Amino acid sequence: MIRASLANKVIVEDDYWPAGQLRIGQPSFSSLPFDGPWPDYCEYYFRCIRCGSLFRFLVETYHGAGGKWEPWHPS
Repeated sequence: MIRASLANKVIVEDDYWPAGQLRIGQPSFSSLPFDGPWPDYCEYYFRCIRCGSLFRFLVETYHGAGGKWEPWHPS
């Protein structure tokens, strides 16, 4: 879903990072191989081109804890 939305220019990867949270070093989302391997922990932010809303994609691949795709509202 994310890859298709990026390709269709519906969203763009955003450089937002929550204030006070340790920023992790990670490659851009677009550079991640489709079939892996992925880093143990991934957190990416994307912005909707149309409305400007921010979304967060979070996944812990090491423990297989699933993932989240959610609207993100900076506080």
